[in-house]
This record gives sequence, structure tokens and C-alpha cells, in this order.
Amino acid sequence: MEAFCIAILEAASCGLLTVSTRVGGVPEVLPDDMIVLAEPDPSDTVRAITKAISILPKIDPQVMHLRMKKLYSWHDVAKRTEIVYDGALGCPNQNLIDRLSRHDTAKQNVTIELWLQCRNIFDVLSGSLRTGIF
Repeated sequence: MEAFCIAILEAASCGLLTVSTRVGGVPEVLPDDMIVLAEPDPSDTVRAITKAISILPKIDPQVMHLRMKKLYSWHDVAKRTEIVYDGALGCPNQNLIDRLSRHDTAKQNVTIELWLQCRNIFDVLSGSLRTGIF
């Protein structure tokens, strides 16, 4: 499942009203009047498709295409991506314990406890693999 579904953008760019499930980043991809969202449930998908069919006569594909052209451009996407990468490059390279220390003590203790439990399980499994138990 794609968090940001490019197929939805491509459909809207072609002037098509889109029906999609309300999962991941999909609800944020298009304005509400350009997409009909359904819960990930077959009966709600049927409801969304029925709603889309009733809206369809009011959709002007050319107008939708022009709106999409204003909403998204590869130049803007590249610019925003560059900003995210520049921000990531500017982050200090910290190990797990250093990163955990940024959180409050309660969260830190729970996270460290979970990490230690996972490590213990891994140690047991890897020992069992060496001895031929598994």
C-alpha cells in the first residue's frame, strides 16, 4: 500500500473523479471535491462508488485537470523533497540510546525495556539455532 498514491493524482489529472479507501496518506492527496473516500470495507466502497456516480455529471474534466496542474508540479515536488533531504542531512548521526534520550523518562524506560526483551528473545533464538533446537 502506497502512503501517497500517485495513481490518484494521475487519475485526477486526467479529469477523473476518484474513489479510494481512507487509508494512509490518501485522504490528504486531493481536495474533498475531487475524491470520494470509503472506509476499507466492501459495503462502504459500494456507498462511495454510488456517491461518485451521482456526482459525475457535475464534474468538468478540463476544470479538474487545470486544478491539478495548479496543485501539483514536479518542480514543486522536487523542491519539497530537497527540503526534506536537506533537513535529514542536517540531523546529527546519533545511536539508538542517544535518540531515545530525547524522550521523557517514562517513554524512554518503556522503549528500552521493549528493546531489551527483543534482544533477549533474539539471543535465545540464535542460541537455539546454534544448538539445533530449531
